[in-house]
Amino acid sequence: MQLEDLSPKAAAERERGLLNTLMDSIPDGIYFKDTAGHFLKINQGQARNLGITQEAEALGKSDFDFFDAEHAEASRRDEQQIVASGQPLLDRLEHYVDNDGKPVWVSTTKVPAWDARGQVLGIVGISRDITELMETAVALRQAKDELEVRVAEATAELRSTNLRLQQELAERLQVEEALRAAEQERAQLLLSEQAARAEAEAALVLRDEFISIAAHELKTPVTSMLGYTQLLASRIQRGEMTNERTQRALQVIGEQTTRLWQLITLLLDASRLQVGHFMLDCRTMDVGALVRRVVAEIDPVLERHTLVTELPDTAIMIMGDELRLEQVLQNVLQNAVKYSPHGGQITLRVEHTGAAVAIAVSDQGIGIPAEAAAQLFTRFFRASNMDSRRISGLGLGLYIVKEIVDRHGGTVEVQSMEGQGSTFTLRLPISSGPVPPSSSALGF
Repeated sequence: MQLEDLSPKAAAERERGLLNTLMDSIPDGIYFKDTAGHFLKINQGQARNLGITQEAEALGKSDFDFFDAEHAEASRRDEQQIVASGQPLLDRLEHYVDNDGKPVWVSTTKVPAWDARGQVLGIVGISRDITELMETAVALRQAKDELEVRVAEATAELRSTNLRLQQELAERLQVEEALRAAEQERAQLLLSEQAARAEAEAALVLRDEFISIAAHELKTPVTSMLGYTQLLASRIQRGEMTNERTQRALQVIGEQTTRLWQLITLLLDASRLQVGHFMLDCRTMDVGALVRRVVAEIDPVLERHTLVTELPDTAIMIMGDELRLEQVLQNVLQNAVKYSPHGGQITLRVEHTGAAVAIAVSDQGIGIPAEAAAQLFTRFFRASNMDSRRISGLGLGLYIVKEIVDRHGGTVEVQSMEGQGSTFTLRLPISSGPVPPSSSALGF
């Protein structure tokens, strides 16, 4: 039956049914009120907001019948202002406690409804429950505040340690001056100087251990931030949040949190190397399988680079810590990307050379100055031709790469010409013995 074939009464009934269906299919609360604030019509979403199951339970009643007096009075004042001015109220953030004692946040828009004479005959309102969004935002702020407090505490402790070390060094200089001035007390003062030296070295060990603890502590709020970012990202994928600025903000939070996590991991590894707590879990493994997995993770995110691989068809077995060697490959490949900012080809080649396997990574980047080669694998070193404003880093990556490869009995070599790119070659000994009966955790 066509709409024009219906009687006026049937057409009105049809339109009323369509309106009710439309209203009840929207999860937000939608309602109509008269100028005195009494409900004339509500949808199922508003019924849930009011804590009722049937529309009839709300008709003729006001907010004072469902909410606390403070919230109801605030709503009444807003609606009287809309009736008096004819101006809408948009995106008002409201807070109240429901019948179960649970705090609720809603975003409310109210607009005047006009009759044919241009008189305001009531209010049309839409309320969206944003409680989960507000709770998530509060949790993110708390995680951020906790991180800032921990960073401030760590900074204060480092300053205190440095001041104490300066005082100890000043005392040591006084002891040395006294030794030069009084030879007759030389033996006793020499013992004092040795004691001061031991105390200073112990303080340095304590400092390195503190850095390790601080890195562990910093991981906790970062983990929390990652969790809440993933929660919000999941809600975006389900279509619950589609604001473009919100999506971009979450992307930046995720990227920066991941970068902070990587920096903390580098600091933690460097600290472990210094205090002798760096561990390897060596097992028989296939180098080719490891390389393929790392390439599969990195290749999809490359934008201006082309990654070319040359791998043997047969397995090459070595005795190694697979997670640490994955860290090595990730670092070398990421360096190739980072230090070739204009893009280009990156080549990863794996060869079986006698009693070793060679893994070579070549790029077409900025290269390394000849005078920098000798210091390339030392802690915190960065080459002079690197623009620190465009290429970030702590100068720890290659230091950790060399330490891991050395502890596998291998070597790291670099060939580079400034302005033409670099090739890093990792050589690891081929496994010749049987698989150990259990995990061989090695501490160095």
